[in-house]
Amino acid sequence: MFFLLHLLLCRYLISRLFRHHVLLSQVNVWTRALATKEILELAECHKDLAGDYVSWKDMELPGLTPRTVPHTLLCPRHNNTIYFMFPSILYATARYLCTALGSSLPQPATWEDVTAMASLTHAAGLTHVSRYAVWTPISDEENEGIWRSALDEDASPVLLWSHGEPNGFTYENCAYVTQQGMHDASCEDATATAVCRVEDLPVFILHNTEKTLMSFVADQNEAKELVFRGFDGSAIVKVNGFWSWEGPDNKTLAVLSDEQFQFPMGSREWHTQEGSSFMLLTACPDGHFTCNDASCIPLEHHCDYKFDCKDMSDEDSCVNVLIRSAYQNWLPPHHDARHMLIAITFHVMTVSVSTEDMHLELTFNLSLSWTDKRLQFYNLKESRPNWLTNDDLQGMWTPHVLFPNAKGNEYTIVDQNTVGHVSRNCKPDITGIMAAHEGRYACHPLSVLPFPNPTASHT
Repeated sequence: MFFLLHLLLCRYLISRLFRHHVLLSQVNVWTRALATKEILELAECHKDLAGDYVSWKDMELPGLTPRTVPHTLLCPRHNNTIYFMFPSILYATARYLCTALGSSLPQPATWEDVTAMASLTHAAGLTHVSRYAVWTPISDEENEGIWRSALDEDASPVLLWSHGEPNGFTYENCAYVTQQGMHDASCEDATATAVCRVEDLPVFILHNTEKTLMSFVADQNEAKELVFRGFDGSAIVKVNGFWSWEGPDNKTLAVLSDEQFQFPMGSREWHTQEGSSFMLLTACPDGHFTCNDASCIPLEHHCDYKFDCKDMSDEDSCVNVLIRSAYQNWLPPHHDARHMLIAITFHVMTVSVSTEDMHLELTFNLSLSWTDKRLQFYNLKESRPNWLTNDDLQGMWTPHVLFPNAKGNEYTIVDQNTVGHVSRNCKPDITGIMAAHEGRYACHPLSVLPFPNPTASHT
């Protein structure tokens, strides 16, 4: 028997208020192995093949009303572009919103683009100049008169200026576009609309204080409004001017206190019944670090001794080693062999001999390398040394080397002149959360799906 679980993904509009993803599944069983061509046709939705042993078409669906639609409707290949619009906001807020949504401000390259952008705001009913004008990522903030795009730092982007523009000299360093073309405007005072284009509804992950992950889908009912719908029925919504995390039972779980940009994406301080704590709401993909402002950088750029986040948060709280409270630095690491393996490198830099005192004086570097599996390491890089602080070295077990023939029987000590670093000899274990839990598994009502509330007895 050959078993195939055929998954079809489509968009289902429940109502005017919410859009949700609906996962339709087909279970088919064949008595033969499908040919490669047949599998490709299934994957591309070119054919709707039914199993010859068990067929989805033969299944009974009690309580549901069947409806026949073209198979291609379930697997659309057309553009699923979605536009989030935020009218009458400042330039910095516009960049923050589009970046947090995994998008960017639109950059017109042709006059057709200008017309299309004007059509978007007109269709949304944005008629005031601060609403139909659309922010672009082009500015000359760094060098007056040299207009660059924030998308790729291009110093020569296509500039589709309106007649008489730019005309603001040093006071207007940002640019928005209307149906007449681009206009320069004040970055600090002018307001326009942010149009953030995404190919699908962004999925956000909330990292809360209980070290659990909650998934939310960002959606917009009307321009400027934003709502985050949780897969478990919870939601992050704005209530009476404050962002609130509401549970499935409408119980308030947390309230946002940090409203620098009046939106919850990024690292923010939330108030709960237990007190205040920072939680992270991010749409960054795997393998990326989320800056405090919700922008994303590759994970290897986190804690690499240079700032990659615009808010410089990628170099905050960077540690290379975690020494737990149970760690005992007077005990050597556990080792399987009879003797612990320590690699010693002795590099002599200068040699002098005193014949009168019969002394041999050496200036040298002594390097010791060993493995300590009791320690946990973080943010280790392969391309540069992973330095340890003096506090790290003082808290760790370190080997002592005695020089019995030296004057005063010298031995090595860890002091301010000691330099330590960690060598990464394996690939990192990239996991968002490492924690073990024991409990009872249960299904929750699939409130984000347009099905009757199901029940589950799986434990």
